[in-house]
Amino acid sequence: MCKYIYKYSSEIDRLFAVMRSINSLDQYNILSIGSGPCTELVGILNYMERSSVSKEVTYVGIEKNSVWSDIHTKLKSLLRQSSIPIKFKILNADIFETIGRIRFGNHNWSPNILILNYVISDMVKNGAHMGNFIRGLVDHIIPQMQAGSSVVINDINHNQQARDYFDALERALGEKYLLQINRGHFVNNNRAYYRYGTQRPTNTITQTPPSEITLKYSPWTFCSSAHMILNIVGERSNQTI
Repeated sequence: MCKYIYKYSSEIDRLFAVMRSINSLDQYNILSIGSGPCTELVGILNYMERSSVSKEVTYVGIEKNSVWSDIHTKLKSLLRQSSIPIKFKILNADIFETIGRIRFGNHNWSPNILILNYVISDMVKNGAHMGNFIRGLVDHIIPQMQAGSSVVINDINHNQQARDYFDALERALGEKYLLQINRGHFVNNNRAYYRYGTQRPTNTITQTPPSEITLKYSPWTFCSSAHMILNIVGERSNQTI
């Protein structure tokens, strides 16, 4: 958590700053799959505070690993002090066992921002069946998202295999939906990286780690991911032109 939170949250923070599609959203209904310690939520709140965005936030994270439970408990406590109105919920579940049963619409709530933050590379590393995962998203999650919603994928940029699934998800979604696509990457200061989409103008983190964190954990202090933002314009017509 202390090693990666500044890097991971800053990447999402900077991505939200270029997502014009979110300007029209009345509130942020965020679904994060494989949410781990919820670094993307930290980045979103940092973006909102810095940009003076005043919207209600509902965050639902799906995370099967109980190792993050203490972090989630601490987050709940900290969020009560936030000036941003936020509802926070973690579903302790395996996405492969849950995805076909999720029916957010039955509870008068549906996501308008779906985030996959460093989860694809983790799935690939652990031998997950990515075809089933992508099909599950397209068949069960995306249909519950309205036009104007966005899918945000943020992951490593020194392993092309993970980014191959960016394109696989884009193709699967593109069969059913009209999409606006924003691909990009940050410069990696430490190693070779792929020039995926647009190079972002800066890779600096947006929050400065406290000195005690820097001395003890040597956190990452720059952004280095590849990312793809898919804005769902609407469903494709079944009629041919």
